[in-house]
Amino acid sequence: EYSTTVLTTEGEVLTCGAGSYGRLGNLETIDQLYLEPIELLGAEDVTSIACGHAFGLALNSSGIVHAWGRNNEGQLGTGMGLAADMYAMESLPRPIEGLLEGRTVVKIAAGHAHAAAVTNDGALFTWGMNYTHEPKLESSLLHAK
Repeated sequence: EYSTTVLTTEGEVLTCGAGSYGRLGNLETIDQLYLEPIELLGAEDVTSIACGHAFGLALNSSGIVHAWGRNNEGQLGTGMGLAADMYAMESLPRPIEGLLEGRTVVKIAAGHAHAAAVTNDGALFTWGMNYTHEPKLESSLLHAK
């Protein structure tokens, strides 16, 4: 909402729009009128992006997910630390670790204040909506196809 995030054919992630909550991933919270690259993702070979309300996710070719933007409901999957308030944010892309660490993610999705990832072995992880602030394995779906 209020911003645009695009993925180029070369794997570069560009953003523009409202900079509040760090949603542009460039350390600033000021608005950008024109598409600018997220510099920290420059060497990541991004293959997929997903965006929710004031936050973004990027999946690289190694299966690692990076998240940036608003984190008031744990939607970044990076934990909340001491910043569990309505202004919690990450203004630079940060890798999602926890239960995703050491796994290869192949698909990502984002909703208003939640996100999901599927790994190469078919496991589904979800986080956000103040339910869980780090990826949680949805074990009830492990045997579903």
